[in-house]
Amino acid sequence: MSCPLTLVTKRNSIKQPFMEVKMFNRLSKLLYAENNECTVMQTVNIKRIINEVYSGRLWDGMTTSELDVALAKACIYLSASQPDYDVIARRIIVSWSHKNHSKSLTVFLNQAKEKHLKVLQDAYLFVEKNNQALTNIVQHDRDYLYEFEVISNNGYGRFQYVLLLIIVSDILAGEKKGNDEKEPSKRNERLLNAVKDKYNELCKNPVVVKKTTTLRLETAAVV
Repeated sequence: MSCPLTLVTKRNSIKQPFMEVKMFNRLSKLLYAENNECTVMQTVNIKRIINEVYSGRLWDGMTTSELDVALAKACIYLSASQPDYDVIARRIIVSWSHKNHSKSLTVFLNQAKEKHLKVLQDAYLFVEKNNQALTNIVQHDRDYLYEFEVISNNGYGRFQYVLLLIIVSDILAGEKKGNDEKEPSKRNERLLNAVKDKYNELCKNPVVVKKTTTLRLETAAVV
C-alpha cells in the first residue's frame, strides 16, 4: 500500500521528508522496550501496522506526535485479532509521553498545580524541597510495565512523577507523629526514606499502581 505522507512536521515545527524506514525502525525498537527483551516479536508484524496506518490514518504535513497517535490507534485496531498489538500501542504512547513531557520534576510540579492534581498541598512542598533526591529515584522506563489506559489517561506529565506525588501525599496524610518532630531534618529524612521504599515497592506491581492512581487522575486521554 502506498503512503499518502510525503512531509512530516517535527516538534521544532520544521518539515522534513517522511521516510518509512524511520517509522519501521522506531516500531522495531519499541518491540525491545522492556529490558531489551523482545517479548512479542513472533506475534507482531510491523509491516501490518504500517499498512494499517496507511489506510486513511495519515495526512501530509502531520506532526510526529500525530503520527505516533495514528500508529497507536492502528495497533489498538489490530489488537482485536492479536492482543499483543495492544502491548505495542502502550509502548508507543509511553514513548510519546516521554518525548512530549519534560523530564524536569519542577516543570511537572507546576503543571500538576495548574491542573489541580488531587493531592495534599504539603506534598508539593515536600517534593520541591527534595527535588533532586526524588528525581534520582524515579525510573521512567517503568512506564512500559503498565496498562495502556493507565498511561494514556494521564494529562499531567510523566507518569512516574504522578505516581511519586501521589505516594508522597498518601504518606503525609497517614503520617504518625514521631520523636523527630522537633528536628525537621530528621523528620524529612524519615519521610524521604518512606517515600523511596513505597515507590520502589509499589511501582513494581502494575495492578496496585492502577488502583492507586485511577481514582486520583482526571481523564485526559492522549488518544
